[in-house]
Amino acid sequence: MSTRESASPDNAVQAATQHLLRTLIDSLPDRIYVKDRQSRFLLNNSAHLHALGATSQQDAFGKTDYDFRPVEFAARSHADDQNVMDSGRSLVNYEEPMRLASGETGTLLVSKYPLYGPDGGLIGMYGISRDVTEQKKAEQKLRDSQARIRAITQSTQDAVLMMDPDGRISFWNKAAERIFGYSSTEAIGSNLHQLLAPARYHAAHADAFKTFRQTGAGNVVGTTLELTACHKSGREIAVELSLSAIASPDGWHAAGILRDISQRKQMEQELRQYASKLEETVELRTQDLHAVNQELTALNQTLEAEILIRQQKESDILLREKQYRATTRLLTNADDNTTDLLKSVLHDAVRLVGAPEGYIGYFEEHGANFVVHHEIGAIADFYRTHLMPAVKLEQGLLSQVYRSGDACWERDYRSHPQRIPTPHFNRVASLIIVPLKLGEMVSGALAVVWTDNVHPVTGEDVDVVSQFAALASIALERSFVQEKLNYQNKLLQKLAETTASLVTELDLDKALQNILEQAKSFMGIPHGFIVLFTPDGRHVEVKCGLGRYHSQTGMIRRFNGQGIFGEVQRTGKSVVILDYAHWPQRMVNDFNQEMTAEMQAPLLIDGKTIGTIGLALFGEPIAMDPQKLAVFEQFATVASIAVKNALAHQRTRHQAFHDPLTGLPNRAYLNNQLEAEMKKARCGQASGAVLFIDLDDLKTVNDSFGHSSGDDLIKSAAAQICEAVGPDAFVARVGGDEFIAILPGEKNLRHIADIANQLVSTAQREYLVGGHNIHMSISLGVTLYPIDGDQAEEILKNADNAMYAAKAAGRNCWRFYESAMLKDAYEKLLLTNSLRHALERNEFSLHFQPQIALGSREVLGFEALLRWQSLEHGAVSPARFIPLAEQNGLILPIGEWVFGEACRFAGKLAALGRSHLHVAVNVSPRQLADADFVAMVCRSISDAGIQPAQLEVEITENVLIESLEDSTRKLAALGELGIKLSLDDFGTGYSSLTYLRSLPVATMKIDKTFIDRILEDKVQEGFIGSIIDMAHVLGLHVVAEGVETTQQLEKLVVMDCDCVQGYVFSRPLPEAAALAFTPPNL
Repeated sequence: MSTRESASPDNAVQAATQHLLRTLIDSLPDRIYVKDRQSRFLLNNSAHLHALGATSQQDAFGKTDYDFRPVEFAARSHADDQNVMDSGRSLVNYEEPMRLASGETGTLLVSKYPLYGPDGGLIGMYGISRDVTEQKKAEQKLRDSQARIRAITQSTQDAVLMMDPDGRISFWNKAAERIFGYSSTEAIGSNLHQLLAPARYHAAHADAFKTFRQTGAGNVVGTTLELTACHKSGREIAVELSLSAIASPDGWHAAGILRDISQRKQMEQELRQYASKLEETVELRTQDLHAVNQELTALNQTLEAEILIRQQKESDILLREKQYRATTRLLTNADDNTTDLLKSVLHDAVRLVGAPEGYIGYFEEHGANFVVHHEIGAIADFYRTHLMPAVKLEQGLLSQVYRSGDACWERDYRSHPQRIPTPHFNRVASLIIVPLKLGEMVSGALAVVWTDNVHPVTGEDVDVVSQFAALASIALERSFVQEKLNYQNKLLQKLAETTASLVTELDLDKALQNILEQAKSFMGIPHGFIVLFTPDGRHVEVKCGLGRYHSQTGMIRRFNGQGIFGEVQRTGKSVVILDYAHWPQRMVNDFNQEMTAEMQAPLLIDGKTIGTIGLALFGEPIAMDPQKLAVFEQFATVASIAVKNALAHQRTRHQAFHDPLTGLPNRAYLNNQLEAEMKKARCGQASGAVLFIDLDDLKTVNDSFGHSSGDDLIKSAAAQICEAVGPDAFVARVGGDEFIAILPGEKNLRHIADIANQLVSTAQREYLVGGHNIHMSISLGVTLYPIDGDQAEEILKNADNAMYAAKAAGRNCWRFYESAMLKDAYEKLLLTNSLRHALERNEFSLHFQPQIALGSREVLGFEALLRWQSLEHGAVSPARFIPLAEQNGLILPIGEWVFGEACRFAGKLAALGRSHLHVAVNVSPRQLADADFVAMVCRSISDAGIQPAQLEVEITENVLIESLEDSTRKLAALGELGIKLSLDDFGTGYSSLTYLRSLPVATMKIDKTFIDRILEDKVQEGFIGSIIDMAHVLGLHVVAEGVETTQQLEKLVVMDCDCVQGYVFSRPLPEAAALAFTPPNL
């Protein structure tokens, strides 16, 4: 036998074994797979192929998880594969996420193992996974259920506890703690019977527990019993126990619910005691009642005879009772509804006489018709079938009742000759008809009817129905009156509701429109108008209209005191014309030709008729309700109040947004207007120009002639500005001397320049103010939007900068805004901010320039000159920062510092034996205007310990112009103290001799601009000579400023000038150099 033949049986067994193993693996529900070192599938069982979505081994062979699973899940599985193969360690029973067919995420319980080849080398890995999604959900549900059970047991009012197989407490809720006094910590683990059962029951409990422990059965298991338990304090408690046995692998557990029934047991005991007492009492009362019953039996026999007599009387009383009840219902009926009252009257009437049918209604057209209002019985069916709301009355009982005002009846109506000829009334056998009256007038009728069979109508029946009808008439009259009052109250209530909506509307146009719409709704009339009388009283302006009057809104109509307008205007009362076509004063025109009725009510304010509310009909079938007409007059009163409020609001709003002096819009109005214009400009829908106008030197006018004169000047200027810019411009006064003009739509620069030129030239003239002719001018800045900005604040700032540029250019002119102005303004802002801190940072210093006598060439004194070395800006020129200090008020503290330092310098000169030298300090208009100026100068002198004569105060002519009277008074006070005064920059201002004569000035200083041209200009030379001569005539000492050359110096010597100051002798010197200064020999 060959080797191959001998091996065949073994191969067959091996193949069969592999097939069996493969079949076994495929039949397992767990997912089993084998992967190579690259995590590629080599083998998968059926469960795993199904999970991958593959139909055969070939579909999955050589592929990875990335081909079948979402990336995030595949990445995690791949990482776990590599971890197992790299480490050689298995991962057992860990969870992986999976994507379910529903799209939700499930859970796999996975185990992965390294796979080794025959040679012991790692060739891959194999894995087993199981879908435990439902198991996880079940576990979560179990946890949720346990949480809910725990929450319920903790919140219940009954004690819930559990006992383990050893008899120890394993659960103890909050209620158990409250009932038995033991905390959960104390109770859990304790023996249940030892803890809660009284000692006398311990032995019995121990025996019963042995049985329960083995079988889970017992006398108390599965039942509810009342037992006695012990509280922690030792007192016994009556409890109700419900106990269940729970089988568990470790033995039988018990779960019990115990309820404290101590109060219930106490109450049951009390009830038993009470029942015993009650039984005794009942027994005694039963004996007494038996005796009484025997007595009553004898008495009843006696009363039977009397009952027969009384039954007859009760029949009569029953009728009277019906009558009484019907009457009581009628008189006490609180229902104000007449319809319901008529129904009630009819029902009570037929019940009074036992009639099966009836009807009630009212007469109309003077008894010609009878309108049936309500019916009972077959008559009701007839009227509903034949739709007969009214019956013509030519004769018959109804006609007889209306004419006579008395009741009529027929025992046998079938034979009545004037019966109503209708099929239904052929069935009427008997009837009673009685009148219903309002006062003495018959207004309706009440009928009770018997059909088919004749009823023996008696006189008593007629009297009963007649008396009831008389009372019903009174009740109906009361109801009619009440309905009328209710209707009127509804009208008044509606008027009250209308009032609230009218008086709260403060916009006049909206208020008038609201009034008219409410009037239309209130009266139910579709056409209406509101007019206001013009001041001449001969015309009306239609402010709003509805219906046919809508097209007339805004029209002005002449009425000359005629028609309804004239009548309402003269009387101040409402006018109602129900037949307008035949009204003798009707105004005939095409519009009124079809008018059939009109009503107008006055709008009265403080007793004066300012307009009317009008409503009209043009053939519409609408009745003019008298009650509505009466209330409409009250509506007009409310409307007058609403109009008055709106007019008052209009005036208040005008005052809030207008300048009271000029009547022009104020700053608030300007801000709104400009913001609206800028909003359109930002959307590319608007452009234009803004003019910032400032009146030059208005303060001088106020100080010199009073504010009333200044006000006259402002009003004149406002009129000039408005006329110059034209009616399309928006002009506002935003400050004392400032105006803003908005020129919407202006794009032509030439035209804008023409307007600015016209403004400047028109304003430059003399105004008669307070009996004086005052020369006035303006400075004007122009900015364009949106070119120079599209924000309101930005445009105003740029226009303001342009205006200040005009002032800097000499005033009485105008300038367009340029970006350089913004830069200059920004630099000024930065300088101003630094200037505010310059004093505290010790950035200021004084330099002193000597003043030399031309004759003796000796030093007569020094002028103190302020210097600023800024940390941020370096050395800043006085010409730059002094105006900023004046504008922002910083000149006051700075000026006080300068006076203090100058006086201290004078003190140092005195200490060197040079007390005859003075120190001159310049004063600005703002300093001199300060109320504390004189006191401040005196403090500086006192603090330095110098003589007043060592200080000289230099003023310029513009200081005096600001307020001549106040300045003169203050300077005179300084002169009286011995302080020297000098007039600086003479010749650059008005050069008024008034100042030289009225002020205690000892020195006149000629400005450098004159000295600069003294050598080239003979006229200038002569002019300076004249100034010097004039000063000497007035007894003044003359100082020439800005002398820089020896030629200028020699010329001034020839002109007999007293003193010079300039670079020819010395620049301004720091303090130490000034103290040591000696004049050079020139």
